[in-house]
Amino acid sequence: MTTTAEQKIKTLICEFIADLKDNVLTDPGEKNDAVMIHFFFSKMNPSDISQHVIQHVLPHSLQIRNRDEKFFMEESKNIFAGLPADRVHHFVRKISTVGEDDKNTIWEYFQSIVTLAERIKKKV
Repeated sequence: MTTTAEQKIKTLICEFIADLKDNVLTDPGEKNDAVMIHFFFSKMNPSDISQHVIQHVLPHSLQIRNRDEKFFMEESKNIFAGLPADRVHHFVRKISTVGEDDKNTIWEYFQSIVTLAERIKKKV
C-alpha cells in the first residue's frame, strides 16, 4: 500500500524533472530526455521509487544537507543508479554549470526528498 510520503517523493521527483526541463535545460535533446525521464517516473509505483531513494539517496543525506557539490558529482552514478549512466553524467555536468539560484532550488528538492525518505524509513 502506497503511503502519502511515498506519493510525495514521486510527485517531488516528477516536479523536479519538469522544473529542470522548463528552467534549466536549453538544448532540445536535453528537454526530450527530461520528458522521457518524467514519463518513466510518472509510470512507476511510488513505493518502488521510495525504496530506491532509501537505498541510493538516503545514505548520502549528510552530503546533500551540506550541499556538497563535489561529492554529488562524484557519486551521481550511485545516486541515480538505474538511469542510463551516460545521460546521468551529461545532466550532472550540465547542472554543475547553472547559477546559484538554480543550484539552491536543486538542493532544496533533494533535501525535501531526503526528509520524506527518512520519514518512510522510520515507519518501516
